[in-house]
Amino acid sequence: MKGPFKVIDGRTLSAKHSQLLQPGAARKDAAGQTHFLPRFFYEIETWAQAKEQRLAANFTFAELMTVDCREADLLLMACPRFLIHSL
Repeated sequence: MKGPFKVIDGRTLSAKHSQLLQPGAARKDAAGQTHFLPRFFYEIETWAQAKEQRLAANFTFAELMTVDCREADLLLMACPRFLIHSL
C-alpha cells in the first residue's frame, strides 16, 4: 500500500521502541513452530494523520493504532507511532 507514511526498518528504532516491539525476533508457538515478529513498520507522526489516511473506504489507520500496545505507555501515548507494515 502506498501512502503518506514512511516505512521504517524496525532495526533502526530507538532502543526503547526496539525493546518493546522486538522487530524480527523469533518466537515459538504452542506447536513448536518458529514465527518472526514484524520487522518493518509505518511511521505515523500524528493522530490526525492516522485519522485522515484510509486503508479502505470505511477504515483508517487510526483504527489500528492501539492494537498490541496496551502494555506499554510509550507505544500507546507517544508519537511517532509504529504500525506493522507487511511486505
